[in-house]
Amino acid sequence: MDKYLHYTPEDFALDESFISWVKNDNKTAVDFWEDWIKSNPSKTEIVLKSKRLVENLRFKSNNAPLEKEKSIWTEIQKNISIEAKEDQTIPNSFGWLKWTGVAATLLAIIYFTFGGDSTKMLSTSLAEIKTIQLPEGSRVQINASSILSYDENEFLENRQLKLDGEAFFEVKKGSSFVVITAKGRVEVLGTSFNVFARDEILKVFCETGKVAVISDFDKTILNPNEKVLIKGKMHQTQIVSENKRIDWIDGIFHYDQSMLQEIVLELERQLDLEIKLEEGLGELLYTGSFDASNKEMALSEICWPLGLAFEIKSKKVRIYKK
Repeated sequence: MDKYLHYTPEDFALDESFISWVKNDNKTAVDFWEDWIKSNPSKTEIVLKSKRLVENLRFKSNNAPLEKEKSIWTEIQKNISIEAKEDQTIPNSFGWLKWTGVAATLLAIIYFTFGGDSTKMLSTSLAEIKTIQLPEGSRVQINASSILSYDENEFLENRQLKLDGEAFFEVKKGSSFVVITAKGRVEVLGTSFNVFARDEILKVFCETGKVAVISDFDKTILNPNEKVLIKGKMHQTQIVSENKRIDWIDGIFHYDQSMLQEIVLELERQLDLEIKLEEGLGELLYTGSFDASNKEMALSEICWPLGLAFEIKSKKVRIYKK
């Protein structure tokens, strides 16, 4: 029996061979995992999300002692196990975010300091929005299940940070301000803008000032009320209507011909739910919005226009055809 078929994200993130594949430091591991993913295409999504978890928890210093690294991973596993016993919740294909939040929160508590590392990490859990002020006065609102990091020692001279998730920035005027994501970088001077960086998608909205969005394939300059979607080599720019800007700060989420599986991920993040879609529903296209202040209302706002029904049991939701 292939044990990996039953692995959860935290299982993958603690597997030495899997970690070696993510770090690309062992050819045998790289070859194995590339073959395994091709042989098990149904597991691609959970593998990619597990890969993000490992990347988020990697040490800034590559010289960290191996035994120390292992001990911290063990501590993460212990805390995840405790959380699982308390909650009695088994993550499904969409519920992996809960475990990312647990590990990221523990990481922030442990606060790695190898080799003089001064990285400051800030994370939010499911259904949590956090507002922070950066050392030079800029303000950031961090959406649920997101991770923001920067070097405390260098930030005043080099305003650069990393984001995995979503955040709205109000940047104090001064030197260049850079947000680095997996799909590209966002550069500004003094402005306000929103960055959504999850999985293989980067979306940036400019509220004031000008924003440069740079990927490996192109560069886009945004003016106020413009946004860009980056997916693969594509840079797609459009004007944003006034009622569809950054309402997530107030718990409102807008969609225009978006796939249901994408919306379900946001529902899970905002409502702290585990949602199972009936087979074949994930690619349905939805245009509309939901209000995260009420779980049942939010689910109704998504399901009713699509002719779907839902069933809630504690924190688990099933969405199905009527």
